[in-house]
Amino acid sequence: KSLAPIDTLLKLRSDLSEAFSLTLEYCRDRWDASVAGTVGLDPSLQAPEGRTDGEPMQLTWDNPKISPASDPLIFSGLRTIGIWLRDDNTPSLHHQALGLMDMFKTLYLASSEPGNIDFRPSIHLVLQGVLQHADEAVYDFLSHDFWTVMAAMLEKALDTGIPEPQVMHVIRILLLVVESETIHHSKETWMRLITKSSKVDVPNSLSTPSLETILASYQLAIAIYSKAPKRLQSLFKPEMKAISRTCARLLISGRTESVNDGILICHA
Repeated sequence: KSLAPIDTLLKLRSDLSEAFSLTLEYCRDRWDASVAGTVGLDPSLQAPEGRTDGEPMQLTWDNPKISPASDPLIFSGLRTIGIWLRDDNTPSLHHQALGLMDMFKTLYLASSEPGNIDFRPSIHLVLQGVLQHADEAVYDFLSHDFWTVMAAMLEKALDTGIPEPQVMHVIRILLLVVESETIHHSKETWMRLITKSSKVDVPNSLSTPSLETILASYQLAIAIYSKAPKRLQSLFKPEMKAISRTCARLLISGRTESVNDGILICHA
């Protein structure tokens, strides 16, 4: 069977981009309606006559019974958009997605609360997409203190030894930030992850998923260390030597054979 004509595929791509743009616009409006109210609208539109307390009203179409953290439309929209942005380089969509960074962080933190939808996998996809294709995404990510949120999740996983699938996505996102050309030097607060990774016990009976998480954290530690100022590199040299010894032991024991990134790390 022949493929669809190229002009049909381009039209489909254009239509999908427009649909995703409208979805992002809905997310922005829905979030502002439920969280920020109608600040910016003419006062006569914000409140009925007789209201004098000065507080902005919610938009009339907003549903107070369903919070954004439980909204299935936002969830499904972000999930689909995340898959699209990961492989698409449309600047306008990336710019729109960056404008929702405040919503992403709030939903990310709310995802761990009982009764709320887990938005973290969808937000991981969106962040991976925009961080790969938009330079300003790194600045927005850091300015919203997203690093602290995700680093805490990684530290918890390293402390507990629980190989959550989402942790690997967190490491990929942090790697995209560290390896970005817009980042010239690692921040001192990032060096904490090097210490955490170096202190993880790696027993011979460790399962492959857990081992993959640890080795990926080593890769992140190496990336952070390589961009750190000379002063910080000198201070954290013992931790890097500990990581090197663990990698060498795993390589000798053959534990890295089934781990794609592990061999690369051990040779680093």
